[in-house]
Amino acid sequence: MAKELRGKEIYIYVLDALPMILALLALNVLHPGKVLAGDDSKFHKMTREEKEREKAARKAEKVAKKAEKNTQYGSSSERVSNV
Repeated sequence: MAKELRGKEIYIYVLDALPMILALLALNVLHPGKVLAGDDSKFHKMTREEKEREKAARKAEKVAKKAEKNTQYGSSSERVSNV
């Protein structure tokens, strides 16, 4: 039996590729993002306004860090003139 399994290519397709194809089809039909985004889900679906506020907060934080770095080391024009 083992020799027959190794010798026939159809067994490789049936026992290896078919389960993978079935799993991919199941993931296409029941996408995890749709299943996990229900009403009682732990994942919060953000509104457009919430996304924009979060983006603005991240940008403001980035600008503040950059300004802090520039004041700590001096501005870029001062660093060039000191060289």
